[in-house]
Amino acid sequence: MLYASLIWDGPHLLASMDLDLIPEKPGVYVLSEYSTPLRPNPRRPIPADTNYEAEIEHLRSTPCILYVGKASNLNKRVRGYRFKPYLEIVRRPAGTPARHTADRHKGRALLHAQQYFGGPMHLWWTVTSSAAKAKTTEDQLLTELQPVLNTVGMGLNRPGE
Repeated sequence: MLYASLIWDGPHLLASMDLDLIPEKPGVYVLSEYSTPLRPNPRRPIPADTNYEAEIEHLRSTPCILYVGKASNLNKRVRGYRFKPYLEIVRRPAGTPARHTADRHKGRALLHAQQYFGGPMHLWWTVTSSAAKAKTTEDQLLTELQPVLNTVGMGLNRPGE
């Protein structure tokens, strides 16, 4: 298992950690609901399974790995995952053009909701030699760890996404 052979920095409680500790290097990161050593989530049941609803409810009542991601700069990427209460968000003045036109990051929205409704989140990261290596590492970790909030790479995207 790749996840067990990597050198992880963490767990760090995302809500209170000093984000300056995160290196400005390529790598992969994991967000989990627990602070014990990383372990793969159980495989998700098949929707046609007669016990599907009960199994999903059991999985969601057990602390798990929420998200696996990659970054060409871990520090810049991970900063966006810390949830800020609405009144603490600094807004651009009216009429200011948007900073970018790319689609919003769906994973970040899911993780903000998790922090708002679900409680603490722990961050783990490992540095890779390049952004390309981060991508191949992320692909393998998605398969091994089965994070519950990833959509890209997990066969959960809708057509056209």
